[in-house]
Amino acid sequence: MKIDVSVNKKATINTGNYSSISPSISITIKDIDTSKLEDLQEDINSVTSALFLNEMYLLSEIQNSVKIAGIRQFFEDLDIGEMKKDFTESLKKLSSIDWTI
Repeated sequence: MKIDVSVNKKATINTGNYSSISPSISITIKDIDTSKLEDLQEDINSVTSALFLNEMYLLSEIQNSVKIAGIRQFFEDLDIGEMKKDFTESLKKLSSIDWTI
């Protein structure tokens, strides 16, 4: 029998001085054979933990940049064209991976 497994991780972290970040990740793994689920549990936890810590780090970096430069300067400094390029390249990489478990 095969099932889909969804894992969500979310937290609100007080970063001091009435500030907080709320990292959140969610993944769904489709068509996992139930006989392999126990063997994959540690790997699934490792992947979601790594994604969650990465999201926490990125949000804290953004928060720090806004504190230092101010929100207006932060948005003025964003390079939307570069962000679109990175996004497109990442989608191409992800779509080329064989995700079969």
